[in-house]
Amino acid sequence: MSGFDPELTGKGLGVRLAALRTALERYDGFAFRPGQAESTAPDDSAVADAALAFVVRALRTACDPVGWRILARLAAETTTTAELAAELSSPRIVAWEQVNDLVQVGLVSRELDGDQVRLTEAGHGIVELVELMAWAAAGVVAP
Repeated sequence: MSGFDPELTGKGLGVRLAALRTALERYDGFAFRPGQAESTAPDDSAVADAALAFVVRALRTACDPVGWRILARLAAETTTTAELAAELSSPRIVAWEQVNDLVQVGLVSRELDGDQVRLTEAGHGIVELVELMAWAAAGVVAP
């Protein structure tokens, strides 16, 4: 477990952020109204600010008690939202939405065919980071 790479985890989150940025640009192109100035490319500081906000959002989502239970479960193996719902003692629609929160920040991916839910590289990195920090807090050497 000692192979945590913050750059790899950050790049994984960056993939999701880039997809969101592309979706927003498509939306802006579709929703353009006459008289409205076209959007310009963001400068480096705006990109850095967005990345920081996105990483903080990903960490907040990961550290939500239910979000963490899902991430920890998925670290062991891929599962379905039906199985997650049973483990969380919640209706499947609730588990579905909790998984959606993790998908939105790039920590989990979902295959609609078969309802398979799995960690992304970024999700693996966040789980490993939290576990390493917990072991350090407990004064235990990570396995």
